[in-house]
Amino acid sequence: MFICSVKMSRRKLILIGAAILLAILIAVGASFAGRSAPDYAGGDNAARAAFLSSFGWTGSEEPVEEAEVAIPAEFTDVYKGYNALQQSQGFDLTPYKGETVLRYTYNISNYEGQPDMQAHILVYDGRIIGGDLCSPQLDGVMCGFSGEPWSS
Repeated sequence: MFICSVKMSRRKLILIGAAILLAILIAVGASFAGRSAPDYAGGDNAARAAFLSSFGWTGSEEPVEEAEVAIPAEFTDVYKGYNALQQSQGFDLTPYKGETVLRYTYNISNYEGQPDMQAHILVYDGRIIGGDLCSPQLDGVMCGFSGEPWSS
């Protein structure tokens, strides 16, 4: 058996503890730095139009619908699936559980094979926090802003 003892002043012990805590905080911060959600302005129509245009979509000049939507405090399986779509495009609705957000709906005219495609953009505090493209038909398609069909 091997025993080692170290005699240290209280000041040195506090400094070492603070250094270890700082190193842990830096490591945790660095792990989250690469995973930040996209930050898009969405407070006005021009910003939302520019957002859609950045993905190559041609949308109606004005939204065809503006609605308040309550993000549930607890996600059902349906909402978990919808949030998986959001996460696949870099968004996450989890921080908005229990909040009311604005949903802007635009008609999309250049989605190939779907003449009635719509874009839903979710906005909270003037920032775009998620959304989707979908066709309103019963057997329609839903996808992220990239336009690639998505299934849960």
